[in-house]
Amino acid sequence: MRRTCCYKYVLLVFLFVANSNLNAIEKKVFDGLPSSEYGYINKLLTYSLPTQAEVFLPQDAANAFPLFVYFHKKIDPTNIIVELNGKDISDLFVFEPGESFIVDLPLEFGENIVKLRALELVEGNSGETPQWDYDNFTIHLPRPSGGLELIGN
Repeated sequence: MRRTCCYKYVLLVFLFVANSNLNAIEKKVFDGLPSSEYGYINKLLTYSLPTQAEVFLPQDAANAFPLFVYFHKKIDPTNIIVELNGKDISDLFVFEPGESFIVDLPLEFGENIVKLRALELVEGNSGETPQWDYDNFTIHLPRPSGGLELIGN
């Protein structure tokens, strides 16, 4: 039987404790993989979960993974794309510049590829070219051990 413990609640408790006692617990934030020569562009999207580009879930993990993302105040909320295994899942998100958001990603057994892209918001006629922050994650969900699995209909 698979455990249905929700990572979301564990994360919320962690964030509460981390925010209430910063000296006792170091908050870990992942910027994704560098996607530009401009340092802050890679910070348009930052994450508390996942904390690395490849995640291996345990055998008894639930088939959802909580993605906790922080949107930089300089993102263009109309130009963010989120894909899971090649399917657009942007409608699961609320994109608010300067805010964080958590969503449970529905996982399939095996390798799950998550791609996020956010465009920098450029003010008026500054003449600047907006830059993209590209992040990719791979989340591995193993098949449960034991039992029979039906294939097809």
